[in-house]
Amino acid sequence: MADILSAVEAESGLSVRDLAERTGLHRSTVSRLSTGMVNHLMLARTAAGLKLGPRFRRTEPDRPDTVTRRLVFETLQDLRDVTGRTVRLARLRDRSIVYTDVLRGPVDLPRPPTIGTALTARSTAAGKVILAHIPGPATGTEDPTLRDELCEIRTSGLAVEWGAAAAGSGCVAACVIVDDAVFGAISVALADVEDVDRVGLAVRTAARGLARRLATVTASRERSEASS
Repeated sequence: MADILSAVEAESGLSVRDLAERTGLHRSTVSRLSTGMVNHLMLARTAAGLKLGPRFRRTEPDRPDTVTRRLVFETLQDLRDVTGRTVRLARLRDRSIVYTDVLRGPVDLPRPPTIGTALTARSTAAGKVILAHIPGPATGTEDPTLRDELCEIRTSGLAVEWGAAAAGSGCVAACVIVDDAVFGAISVALADVEDVDRVGLAVRTAARGLARRLATVTASRERSEASS
């Protein structure tokens, strides 16, 4: 239910099929849970699809718009299809990262983070690649080991974690930078350390592609606002 709420909170107007895709749950499970959530005013059905119900509806000015959400989802979907792995987008919130988008694949961590999961930035590949690219000294860089690691990540463009969450598994992440500002990080689950090079290339390519598409949208909006 928490995964369903997080998905609908991120993007209104989702169908049962959309929710199953975003949460990794079976359609019948999503259908059963969403019906109960509508009955308890947690969700509301509209012609466009499910949205937050009266119990949870609120305004969040900083929430990504529909176009941004669509570009993120399309990028993650393509990356999952290419790698066959679970893919995620993480955003920085204070000293933590929060997973805002998760598309599950056949290969994942034993205890995979779900939408809304918050973790200490320096403990994850996604967090470290973000810390490596934010301007100024990052939190925790007084640790010389971490500082050296972040320098290497900034040079390579990739952060890799192996065995941190569970033995025999890990993830690789790349930063999404739009107009010199960090938007977030894309990460992909790994089941084999030998896959780092192949999967890492795909992750880095996806992150750069998303950054270009988001920059194009931003520039188009600025031109539209200037002309009006």
